[in-house]
Amino acid sequence: KWLFEQAPKSFTLQLIGVRDERAVKSFIEQYRLTGEVAYFRMTRSGGAWFSVLYGVYPTRDAAVKARSNLPVPLRKSDVWPRTFASVQAAIKSP
Repeated sequence: KWLFEQAPKSFTLQLIGVRDERAVKSFIEQYRLTGEVAYFRMTRSGGAWFSVLYGVYPTRDAAVKARSNLPVPLRKSDVWPRTFASVQAAIKSP
């Protein structure tokens, strides 16, 4: 529900995407992510895919700058900004 409450033009950071929901929950716990953190399920290549999102930012630049506030191991990973519109569309897609 929280994901659909966000302005479609706002940005978030996608931290990871994996096929296993348990791995997503472990990831969130491992990095002690709290506050504006969520994960969602979508279908990718015919199977379930789970993505972890973190934060709400007004612009892409603000989201990119926010990467420096993530735990050190995540700063070096493939974290990327995406709009909530893209997240909302991915959730709605079959």
